[in-house]
Amino acid sequence: MTSAGDDERRAEEFLREIAKPDIEVRDVPLSVCGQEALAALTSANERAREATNLPKLYVRGGEPVRVRHNEDGELTIQELDVDRMTYELAHAADFIATPAKGEPKLVFPPREISRYCLSALGWSFPKLTGVTEVPLFRPDGTLLSAWGYDEPTGLIYNPPEGLEVDVPDEPDEQQVRAALDLV
Repeated sequence: MTSAGDDERRAEEFLREIAKPDIEVRDVPLSVCGQEALAALTSANERAREATNLPKLYVRGGEPVRVRHNEDGELTIQELDVDRMTYELAHAADFIATPAKGEPKLVFPPREISRYCLSALGWSFPKLTGVTEVPLFRPDGTLLSAWGYDEPTGLIYNPPEGLEVDVPDEPDEQQVRAALDLV
């Protein structure tokens, strides 16, 4: 079993290897480059999800957040501020300023675009309820035991290294009795 930190690093490497969209920021209305930036964030988030089953950006309590591993390797939820949004934008797109005369130049994501993205009325990021380190039952009675983001619950299952759960979909009578005895 790979650790969550390994999966996060693999997603970062994957995103660095693919082409990012170019977003022109000079003499362009903020709403245009802001919408392009939101689309780039959505695309990068979907690619991370496809690569690792762990999107990086979410919506929690009506606000955008990201998940990351702290210094102890625990998965944490961070609110996005202008600086963190600028970081995410820098990884999602290349920002270009083309002067009237001369060659286009790469520039840092403008703070106005970061503020625009943070101020959006809605995001296409998945809903995040929280992070759990223990398997649990979903409202429909199925067991959440696969590492990563679980869309039905909005939870990220991030068990400690070495914890594995194997529950049959249709346990026999002996397995049911053994489970009841354990409880």
